[in-house]
Amino acid sequence: MFRFFTKLAVLTLFAMLTACASGPKEETTPASGATPVAAANVDAKAKNEYSKALAALNAGNDDQALTHLTGLTREYPNLAAPFVNLGILYLKKGRNEDAKNALLQATTIRPQDAVAQTHLGIAYRNLGEFKKAEQSYQDALRTDPKYAYAHLNAGILYD
Repeated sequence: MFRFFTKLAVLTLFAMLTACASGPKEETTPASGATPVAAANVDAKAKNEYSKALAALNAGNDDQALTHLTGLTREYPNLAAPFVNLGILYLKKGRNEDAKNALLQATTIRPQDAVAQTHLGIAYRNLGEFKKAEQSYQDALRTDPKYAYAHLNAGILYD
């Protein structure tokens, strides 16, 4: 019976995700939901480079995006957004250990980032570190209780 309700919850969340847009109302990347670098304290060069990385991600040019994001993380190690998108790109490529490391860095820089926390949970789950995955999803839901993607991934873990 528990399994039935778990599957029902996951299907309900999936339906909610496909029925309406979730996440922030700011400009986002379809790959991650992470917001672009737009803070006033970030220089124009970083914003420009990050825009190029997002454009490459949106166009499906993963290698080009990887180059831009890697460069950004080296040149601007205190910006979380490039680490978030780099981690998501690594997840897409099956590079789970690299994803975990990038997303850990992102959550160190910006601990209250539900997107980074959720994707960190996915990396942990892919690596078989299920307790850490659960903790990451719980952290994401504490940060943003309405973040459907965190609910969905917690449901997948519990299933």
